[in-house]
Amino acid sequence: MVSQSISLTIHRKGTLNSSGRKAQAVEAKSRHRAGVLHQPGTLDTEADPAPAKIKDLYEQALGQNPGEMPFVVFVDVNLPLSPTTAPMDKSWVKEAMQCFDDRRWEGNLTDPDTGLILTNFGWHYYRDRGSPPGEFMLVRAMHPQYPIQEETWNLLDRALNEYGLILDDEEHEKAVRSRYPELSEKEL
Repeated sequence: MVSQSISLTIHRKGTLNSSGRKAQAVEAKSRHRAGVLHQPGTLDTEADPAPAKIKDLYEQALGQNPGEMPFVVFVDVNLPLSPTTAPMDKSWVKEAMQCFDDRRWEGNLTDPDTGLILTNFGWHYYRDRGSPPGEFMLVRAMHPQYPIQEETWNLLDRALNEYGLILDDEEHEKAVRSRYPELSEKEL
């Protein structure tokens, strides 16, 4: 059985800092699976994953849009990773793209959100060192009423690419020393 719930809601209006930039609203949704991340039930690893229900989660998130500011929706699809499948061939990516096609088919030409960020960080499926990295896709709205700056998209992309990256300080120091033996203790 698959259920949905709100994982995080942040809605702020006003100025974020002295530069005068306006706030951005975020809504995050997560697909829950039996036997995963403290959900009751047993995970059936042999069964084909159920649809990610992205459209339902996305539409629920749109209902949380406070308006009058950029609004980004995050949806965690909570599926096993598929590192050997091309991004556009992943079932959850195809499902997400169908959401936008449906919106255009229904005649909605202005997007109520600024973008959709799909994540699939399966740390709860893979715990071994060398496990595949998480998967994500940034989908920018074609005609957002409240766009965000390119710099913001770049920072989101970087944060998602670096998510889960943990440096071992000792191993890092050894690698730096072996590569740059001329550095002194103070310089490290």
